[in-house]
Amino acid sequence: MNVGEIKELTIDTLVYGGDGLGRIDGQVVFVPLSAPQDRLQVRISSVNHDYARAELVDIVEPSPSRVQPVCEVFGRCGGCQWQHISYSEQLQAKMRIVQQALVREGKLSEHHLDQILQPIIPSPSEFYYRHRMQFSVNHRDRTPHIGLYRERTHELIEMKTCHLAHPLINVFLGRMRELFSHFDNRFIQGIDLTVDGQGERLLLVFHFKRGDEPDQKRLYEQIKAMMPEEIVGALLRTEEYKKAKTLVLGGQQLLYPTVGYNLFIGPETFIQVNCEGNKVLVQTVLDKIAQATGGKRVNILELHCGAGNFTLPISRVAREVIGIESCPASVDLARKSVWTHGLNNIQLFSKSDLKGIKFLLRASRSFDLILMDPPRCGCQEILEYIPQLGVQHIIYVSCNPSTLARDIGILTTLGYRVEEVQPIDMFPQTHHVESVVRMKRK
Repeated sequence: MNVGEIKELTIDTLVYGGDGLGRIDGQVVFVPLSAPQDRLQVRISSVNHDYARAELVDIVEPSPSRVQPVCEVFGRCGGCQWQHISYSEQLQAKMRIVQQALVREGKLSEHHLDQILQPIIPSPSEFYYRHRMQFSVNHRDRTPHIGLYRERTHELIEMKTCHLAHPLINVFLGRMRELFSHFDNRFIQGIDLTVDGQGERLLLVFHFKRGDEPDQKRLYEQIKAMMPEEIVGALLRTEEYKKAKTLVLGGQQLLYPTVGYNLFIGPETFIQVNCEGNKVLVQTVLDKIAQATGGKRVNILELHCGAGNFTLPISRVAREVIGIESCPASVDLARKSVWTHGLNNIQLFSKSDLKGIKFLLRASRSFDLILMDPPRCGCQEILEYIPQLGVQHIIYVSCNPSTLARDIGILTTLGYRVEEVQPIDMFPQTHHVESVVRMKRK
């Protein structure tokens, strides 16, 4: 098999990352924009020791799961990978991705996994679910253009409507294009948008590579004038000559719903972008805590607690909640939410998870249950300390099956057993999948 060759293959399955996997003469070949059971002609684009990559040339026989994408730039824009696949097949693919990772990297037996792996919970919405989006801007023909990059490139792809983004974000993009038609600012690089839980208010972050503050203020004022009721405020960030400066304009907080509470969030606070899906995720965590504790009120340690998405809801079923979060701004917002709702069994600390755990160990603290929701890289560095905290139950929320499986494998060697795995789809039309895992000390 050589680069540039045209070959025929059948796609066996979808893999984490979004590609389809097939084989040519026994060698694995990854093909983007493919679907299980597709028979394809492909052009080999790269060959490695144990796998190859290929580009789709022609669909010889389409998969039964193929559907017509709703987006006119799907396949060029890098925002999603699976619009050409039926939603039911997307869900099954995500189930297989979680299962394969836990068997291959987590070292769980297929027999054990068959007993504990629950059917995936679908997203409440397949489209228009994202309450936060980040768009890039470039400057062709002295005119700014807004869009998303083609995957693995810096080629900007514009779209009239992003079918993943909340409708208010699409309204904003339309207004920005009207403004850009008679506004030349070659220094703007990107725009981040966050919509509140009601879908009525917007916070903005503008990224500039350089520029004058008065011009930047005028840009914001023009945008604000186009959507005066919707736009709450903005951060104007300038990265110039390795120096960063931030200009704060207007309000900086929105309300974001979790189960039973509204949280305060800022323009850069981490949130689950699927607002309705987040309620499903939080309720799932509450259910798993109840199963682990038998409904008893226990002491809970939460790592990566952010602005309190899980913290406030779990306080209703806990004797005490200690939340650890490395971002001081998120902790401040979480404390404001706790104070607003009059909760008195929550303590929040602005520390890294590792420093937070060591601080608690020095204080001789112990916990019945730990809730972890780490970033995509997982939390390998803190796992060895969990038994020292006396933890009997673990609830692990993960957006990356590979690092989840790695960490579960480590926790198994530390004396914990996987009791249940619950996949949840928070990101329709993409390969991403959330999982909630419940573990118990043997």
